[in-house]
Amino acid sequence: MVVLCWAGQVAAAPLEDLTALGVPEAEARSVIQTWAERHPDQNPQMLIDAVRRAKQNDAPVDLVLDKASEGLAKGVPADRLVHVLDDWSAELGRAARTVRSMRRDLKPGSISEREAILRLSMLQRINKNSPLLNNLEKEA
Repeated sequence: MVVLCWAGQVAAAPLEDLTALGVPEAEARSVIQTWAERHPDQNPQMLIDAVRRAKQNDAPVDLVLDKASEGLAKGVPADRLVHVLDDWSAELGRAARTVRSMRRDLKPGSISEREAILRLSMLQRINKNSPLLNNLEKEA
C-alpha cells in the first residue's frame, strides 16, 4: 500500500482507490501525480470521490478522467475542477443510460459505446430542452 501526504493530511492509497474504480494503474498514477504537482495543498481524495460519484452515475470513468487531466493541465482550481467533474459525470451518466438501453437497436460495429455516449452527451448539452432528445431518453 502506498501512503502519501498532502498539506499534512494522509491520503491512504489514492492510487489503489482509483484502480479499484477501474482506472488503469498508469492513468491513475499520472492523474495523481499531476494533481500533486498542481494542487500540493489539496488532498487527492476529493478527486477520487468525484471519480467514485461518476462511476455511481454510470458515467464512463475514462471520459471523466480525460476531463480531469484537461482541467489539471489548464491549472483549474481543485474545488472548481471537482464541481466540473460532477456536472460532467451527471451528463455522461444520463447519456450512458440512454445509449446502453438503446444498444440493441444500434448496428454492431457502427459506433463504439464510448463514442455514442460522448456524442449523445454533447447533443444533450447543446440542446437541453430538445423534445426529440427528451423523448429519446424517455423511450430508452
